[in-house]
Parts: sequence; structure tokens; C-alpha cells
Amino acid sequence: MSDLTPLDELPESLIEYNRARYREEMSEAVFDLMRKQGVSREQLGKLFGCRKRTIHKILSGDADFRCDYVADLFLVLGRAPHLSLSSDLETLQAVDID
Repeated sequence: MSDLTPLDELPESLIEYNRARYREEMSEAVFDLMRKQGVSREQLGKLFGCRKRTIHKILSGDADFRCDYVADLFLVLGRAPHLSLSSDLETLQAVDID
């Protein structure tokens, strides 16, 4: 555990970059499923019980949603989400974020 860094000691830019990257991956996955299934934003909003504007926020990658919300969204698209972790932290830390 000695090589692990507490969150409050990580650069804020790295934390924000990692969060944005994860939201982007999630929104791309939703968009890909929508495209493959021929589902529009309006249709997804109706399936999910939310406004088209909420779907737009999800697909833009700008919104921060709870895990339950995201899991439910994939469920209405007929998929069960699974988390896959990579060991590319060194690559992530080497990215010029500023």
C-alpha cells in the first residue's frame, strides 16, 4: 500500500481529468448502444422516464450521475454494465493535463 497516494495529495488537474475521461467513456457507451439499436434521444428519454435534455447531458459527458442512475440507463438499453479497470495509471499521470 506504500505506493498508493491519498486523494488529497493528487493534483486536482489529474482528478478532474480522470473524472472527465470516465464520464466520456460512459457517455460514448450509451451513445454507441443508442446508435446500434436505432434509439433516439427522445425515445431513450421516454424509456428512461426523463426529459430529452437529461439524455443530452449524459451524452455530452458533462453531467455527474450516480452509479444507480447509469446502471438503470444501461438496463433500459438492454445491457448490464460491468466495470473494467486498467493498470494505466502511470499513463494517465503522464498526460499533460494543464
